[in-house]
Amino acid sequence: VCAVFEETDGAFMGLVPVQYITQYPMRIFADLVPRPLPGPFPEDEPLEVIEPILSGESTTLAVAVSDTDGCFLGAVTRASLLEALVRWHKSSRNLLLNDNQQLSGRLDELNEASRSLLELLTETQDIQSLVQRGLEILATLTEAHYGAVGLLNDDDGHWDTFSYTGISSEQAE
Repeated sequence: VCAVFEETDGAFMGLVPVQYITQYPMRIFADLVPRPLPGPFPEDEPLEVIEPILSGESTTLAVAVSDTDGCFLGAVTRASLLEALVRWHKSSRNLLLNDNQQLSGRLDELNEASRSLLELLTETQDIQSLVQRGLEILATLTEAHYGAVGLLNDDDGHWDTFSYTGISSEQAE
């Protein structure tokens, strides 16, 4: 695709596909610019707007892209649009695969934590040990740096049990 500019003032006129130039070598480029002219589109135009212009039954092979001052920056062709869509699809697929792997790993961790908590319930009778080990398992599972759980006595409002992980005994006090 070739960009065509006005000879007198250098204003952008449109885009001409190379196949038009080879078909009509005796014509000047300005005569080969299709009418009406599509665009130019701003550089931040979403591809969803440009894609219908370049696909389907459209005879438009390229659209111009300009900056905020209207200066020509380049062209989006059918091929470049397809390449961008393929790159986007591949990167989206890779992100999805990575997300699935991370989710699978987290599900494995959750399963292991659930198993550990169930074993803890069957093996431990002491409430203090149960709360302490359960807190450690949950802190690991949730990737928490620290955690604390306190159980109050209903009668006098004092701590029956206070368990913590990831902090010093001074901080717990």
